[in-house]
Amino acid sequence: MCASNSKIILFCVMYISILIGNVSTQNECASNVLGKNFVIGFPDNYGSRQSNVLHILLVSFNTEPTQVKLSSKFLLSDGTTFGSIVQLQPGDYERVVVPSELEIIGSVKSYETILIESDYKISVYAIHLEDYTTDGYLAIPVENLGNQYVVATYQRTGSGWSTLFAIFATVDSTVVTVQLTNGTTFEGIDYFRGDTLTLELNEYEAVQIQSNAAS
Repeated sequence: MCASNSKIILFCVMYISILIGNVSTQNECASNVLGKNFVIGFPDNYGSRQSNVLHILLVSFNTEPTQVKLSSKFLLSDGTTFGSIVQLQPGDYERVVVPSELEIIGSVKSYETILIESDYKISVYAIHLEDYTTDGYLAIPVENLGNQYVVATYQRTGSGWSTLFAIFATVDSTVVTVQLTNGTTFEGIDYFRGDTLTLELNEYEAVQIQSNAAS
């Protein structure tokens, strides 16, 4: 999967989430996940939809108070958009509850993403709770994102559950090329193993691709 001249975030769900990357030292890992700007989202999670709770955990490692602004372009059912300003004390953390409507459902394009901007470097965790299942990940700041990813997914035979991945764009005119190793249907078009799916995303736009095909 490649993004032309743009950095993207990719999140995959396979009932076990796997990030494939280079092995590095602890100090390098810490520096890669601390930042001032993040674009995150909440991909589809298997559950009842009645119990889903979306959390963002903001963690400060600073010696000064830190202000963090959260915002989203996505229009909620009440006609508003999500936004919050959080004051982090030195070395402290805060949990922010996010409207459940910001869960991305199905194979779609949408603006169900959240922009996080901070005065000082912080770490960000996204946590998605449902009955009998929980997803979560440590977010990577925009400045440390890349443009080539490998997605590994697993589907239990006969489960009826979808495998999926989601992509979040950080700039306009982000072109993403996906080499599919399994079939999917996106925007009314059927794609098969070996097909190439080309997408163009705008700033803070998300796309989620799901598959029910057997591996």
